[in-house]
Amino acid sequence: MKEKITLITYFNEEEQNKIKAIMSKIKEKTCKVPYFLDDDAKRYSVDIMPYHFTIFGTGKENQDKVLNVLKKNKLNKIKVKIDKLKLIQSLKSGAFILYFGIEKNQELIELQRLFFKEIPEERGYVGGSFYTGDAEKEYDSSNYVFHMTLHVTKDEEKAKEMYKIINENFQPFYMEFDRVALYDDRGGDLIKIFNS
Repeated sequence: MKEKITLITYFNEEEQNKIKAIMSKIKEKTCKVPYFLDDDAKRYSVDIMPYHFTIFGTGKENQDKVLNVLKKNKLNKIKVKIDKLKLIQSLKSGAFILYFGIEKNQELIELQRLFFKEIPEERGYVGGSFYTGDAEKEYDSSNYVFHMTLHVTKDEEKAKEMYKIINENFQPFYMEFDRVALYDDRGGDLIKIFNS
């Protein structure tokens, strides 16, 4: 399997605690990792990233390009409105994905565009079930559904129960960040955190 890296939003502890408080209502262990591994034990063991929105993903061979984009561009504080809780089924794996969605955010779209401008051959690595654009055309960040994965499972009943518990008292709320983090994907290590 090709080595990959993923750039994510990096929320401070106070912002992370907003999600942790919501997820504390779920009494069983959750996992944010997609089904690229055969068993849940392996998936849970590589679930090392904090709650986040994925900004960009690419092959490890492009790490220097990603780092250069980050060095050349100042990161402003970005505030997002989490306005929905969704449960969808992945067309690829059949798994159920429970996630928070956000109100369309131009700053986040522009941040993602910086990386696709530098590495245009990365046609929608962050897409999958969350890209609404035409897969045959050039990737367009405005067609990406930014999301915060809360849990991925093949157990439909558990997914629906979690959705019901969280949705019971769900109210839209805001989160903000001024840092991003680059990770080795699929259970790898943190490479670097970038401040504004």
